[in-house]
Amino acid sequence: MRGGPQDLLIPICLVFISMLGVGSIAAPGHAGGPVAAVFPPWWDLTQSVSTASRFGTVIAVGAIPSIVVMQPEPGADVSGLHGAGAWGIMAPEFVLGCLTP
Repeated sequence: MRGGPQDLLIPICLVFISMLGVGSIAAPGHAGGPVAAVFPPWWDLTQSVSTASRFGTVIAVGAIPSIVVMQPEPGADVSGLHGAGAWGIMAPEFVLGCLTP
């Protein structure tokens, strides 16, 4: 049977990989503004928001539950998101099309 969820795995992974590449080039550091954290695509919204909220205030979530935009706490080291499971940290402008309206 064709058309199952497993058929979407490769396109979803390609989208995430390309977003991470562009985002890491565009936002290598954190200048005090909001950041978008991209977690593994199999994470649900609760896991993504819970992890991101340990580093700051969640201000938006993605249409894909593994994308969270957050405002880091002052002086927070957002690179710690990588150790917490985030695949990438980027400027939120790069995921605007992936956010819920």
